[in-house]
Amino acid sequence: MRRAIHSYVRREGHFTRGQRRAFEQYFEQFDWFAQPPAPGIKLHAEIGTGNGDNLSEMAQRFPWRSFIACEVHRPGVGALLNKLTAAQLTNVRIANTDAWQLLETLPQESLASCMVLFPDPWPKKRHHKRRLLNAEFVDALSRVLCPGGRVCVATDNEDYASQICRTFDQSAVWINGGGHGRFSIRLKHRLQTRYEARATRLGHKVFNCAFIRAAWR
Repeated sequence: MRRAIHSYVRREGHFTRGQRRAFEQYFEQFDWFAQPPAPGIKLHAEIGTGNGDNLSEMAQRFPWRSFIACEVHRPGVGALLNKLTAAQLTNVRIANTDAWQLLETLPQESLASCMVLFPDPWPKKRHHKRRLLNAEFVDALSRVLCPGGRVCVATDNEDYASQICRTFDQSAVWINGGGHGRFSIRLKHRLQTRYEARATRLGHKVFNCAFIRAAWR
């Protein structure tokens, strides 16, 4: 069942002419709901792709993998589409929707990996209920990740990072890649996002978490 409280606020921002044109011309051929990959293919998802810098780079580095980009904001989707078409990439599908709807459509144990880079931390305590990575969402992820599949998260909010670790560690379905109660090292093959670069410039520490789906459920 989809969560009633959204973890995001829909901010369209500035939809540039190029982003709008890309969305109108190319989105249909990349739409996850209209053109899903063939059954049985293990998928690699990124939830909250932003402008698609990391996802498009991953798709180029690993052309034999099939990727899903989940992004609710259309300007970001338009930016990603410009990158995909410029590089002539065909191994990506885009879900222009919230993460909950994507998880509802994914077959059981269909994901080989899932990345969530710098989700909105909702820092005020009264807004913590809006945080995406809660126990309910982690349980939903356990359905769609295959045994041995990995979830990688990065945030510059220590309180949120600690909450994420506790939530995964409290579930017997997940193995903490950094050790129980510990953060992990940064994945070498992922691109530094614009948000991450800005956080680093401002002197913010980045916390990385990695969790492996156990063989039992």
